[in-house]
Order: sequence, then structure tokens, then C-alpha cells
Amino acid sequence: MRYEKRNPIKLVINNAQALRPLYLRPPKTQGRGYIVFGVIISLLGILVPYLLIFSPILVFVGLKFLKKREDKINGSLCEAITLYMKGKLYESEEELERVMIIDSRNIQAKALLGIIQYDKENYKDAISLLGTLPYQYINEEIRLLTALRNSYIKVEEFEKAEEIYSRIKEKELNEKVR
Repeated sequence: MRYEKRNPIKLVINNAQALRPLYLRPPKTQGRGYIVFGVIISLLGILVPYLLIFSPILVFVGLKFLKKREDKINGSLCEAITLYMKGKLYESEEELERVMIIDSRNIQAKALLGIIQYDKENYKDAISLLGTLPYQYINEEIRLLTALRNSYIKVEEFEKAEEIYSRIKEKELNEKVR
């Protein structure tokens, strides 16, 4: 087997991104990729003139993507994630509310907003946000399940808290088996 020399800093950054919970991973933006690819194609067009035909098309498509509302959502979502990781809950909450105004069904924004409400001890709001997340999404993250269970305990809905607790135990058992 051939040994490949790898950049240790890049490995740490990639591993740190992969270890983040789903609700703290920055969303991917499509438009910037098209623009960068168009610029690269235009630079290569110096060598092969036929490539110059495609570069304005790619840049145009990239600009169209950037003007869409999804890029506005992604920008606000990235800003909210950064603010949350810095511990600025109120500023992060404001950014997430902007996202929710544009797209009220955004799962990542709901999850992060629910965690912020839980951290601020607004348990009923946390339940209303985390309780509406899809089953597959909330089951991926123990932190979301734990926040939902503890919120149910704080508002004294013990039956629902016990149901969530059994899902947490099931997930922990499945992780130990792997």
C-alpha cells in the first residue's frame, strides 16, 4: 500500500466538520461553485479557445443561483451557526428568525432554534420546535433527543419524556453494536 502524505491541518478541519451535529453544519451554496468553475474555465480558455464559450454561461448560472432566496437563507443560517458557536444566543436567534420568515419549513433552522430555546430555558418553545422535526432527523442527534426529553420533564409531561428516553437508549445501543 502506498503511503500518501497528507496535510494534518486539513485532516483536522475535515474531521471537525464531520463530527459536528447536523444542525451545526454549514449549508452548501451552489452558486459560488458555478462562478468559480466559470472563472477557471475562462483561464483555461487561454490555452483552448473553445472553452471561452462555456465560461460566461457558467458565471451567469452562478449569479442566478446567488440571487435566489436560498442563498439568502444559507447566508443567514451560516451566520446563525457561527453566532451560536460563539455563544451569542440572542443574535443567533434573530438570524434564525429571519430564516424562518423566508422558509418556515427549514429543518436545520428549526433544530438550532429549538436548541437555543432549550439553552435559554424556554422549554415550551423548545418542545414546539423540536417536536415538529422529522423523525429521521431528530433520531440522528442525541443532543436533540436529550433536549426534547428534558424539556418534556421540565413541563411535567413525563409520558412523552419516557418515550423519548427509550429512543435515546435504543440509539445508544445501536451505536455500541456498530
